[in-house]
Amino acid sequence: MKHVTSYIFLIIAFLLLGVNGVAAQKSECPFTVTFVGINTDISYDNKVLSISSSDNVTIEGDGTSTGWGIEIESSGPLMVTIKDLNIERKGVPLKIKGESNCSITIEGTNRFVSTGSSGTAGIEVKDFLYLQGSGFLTAIGAKGDSDTPGGAGIGGGQSLIIDGGIIHAEGGVGAAGISSGNTSIAGNAFVIAIDGEDADDVIATTTQIENHTKGLFIRGEQESD
Repeated sequence: MKHVTSYIFLIIAFLLLGVNGVAAQKSECPFTVTFVGINTDISYDNKVLSISSSDNVTIEGDGTSTGWGIEIESSGPLMVTIKDLNIERKGVPLKIKGESNCSITIEGTNRFVSTGSSGTAGIEVKDFLYLQGSGFLTAIGAKGDSDTPGGAGIGGGQSLIIDGGIIHAEGGVGAAGISSGNTSIAGNAFVIAIDGEDADDVIATTTQIENHTKGLFIRGEQESD
């Protein structure tokens, strides 16, 4: 009987530890999340804010740099507003997951910088992303070196439509500023894409804009160290 009681206390202790750990991570999270709807799940784990939703979600920071990351998974058409987010981390700062359309409205000043040594992007997209708004967005991929390729500023995905905002996307060594498939620029967007040279001082991967109807697009090159 004593052994049974001990096991019960151990189980309760582990459960409480898990609950307290989640609560602690939530309290440490530097972002404020609000949403309108009933289809939003939020979790906090290993300094990553994870959101699965098909609602209208707002994620707001205070402009202070943080090592927390954000992962957004669309369980249906998803509309997200970001404001004053400033993330620098070794992993991917902002990851857009899911197979449904994700629309992001940019407000304030937002920075997503990968400080890792491998090819991690500043913003990683799985499928479809639509950017709009009047704010600033900077996405910088991992720097890389002569042995390890850098990461794209905005990378991955089947379709990227930039319909607003001031976008600065910068790739690391041998990486494009924007490497998403079927990229379009429209509306009043102002896009600056900086492609990185590889170890042989060659721009092997360049930003490709499939459709540029309106807005302003500037492409530049960054020399390798």
